Amino acid sequence: SADGRWVAITKNNFVNGTRQIPGSSMEMSIYLADVTSEGDWSEAKPFPFNGSGYSSGFPSLSADGNTLYFASNRPDGFGGYDIYISYRTGTSWSTPENMGPVINSQGDEITPSMVGEDLFFASNWHHGLGGFDIFRAEVVNGEYGRIFNIGKDVNSGYDDYDLFLD
Repeated sequence: SADGRWVAITKNNFVNGTRQIPGSSMEMSIYLADVTSEGDWSEAKPFPFNGSGYSSGFPSLSADGNTLYFASNRPDGFGGYDIYISYRTGTSWSTPENMGPVINSQGDEITPSMVGEDLFFASNWHHGLGGFDIFRAEVVNGEYGRIFNIGKDVNSGYDDYDLFLD
């Protein structure tokens, strides 16, 4: 999290020589840990909504650490990997909510991250330049109303997975 108090990570059954991309038959799970004042992670605990037979990964915490954005190919989605949101409730998390058809498609949406009020993510379905491209979802009247490809200065004809701003 931006305040440095929590960390969310993906663990997977990665097999040497297998590409770490959606569709490569690996199963991912999210783990969360507190960060000590020395910067060490305390015991990482599994996200309570990991599952068997599907993956949850690519986690991103909100600035305050109370909202978790992630991608999953769970069966209740629109297709492939979809982006979900879950809220910290005390010491646990709320049931994940699919972020809906404006963001999610028949393809794969992965690597969500919030920058201010904008959600950035990668998709291989929305209109792009090739492979996965980075998109920005705009909030309109409190809901995500439009998707924008962030353009050729960032995206290429290849897979562009994640956005890091410094």
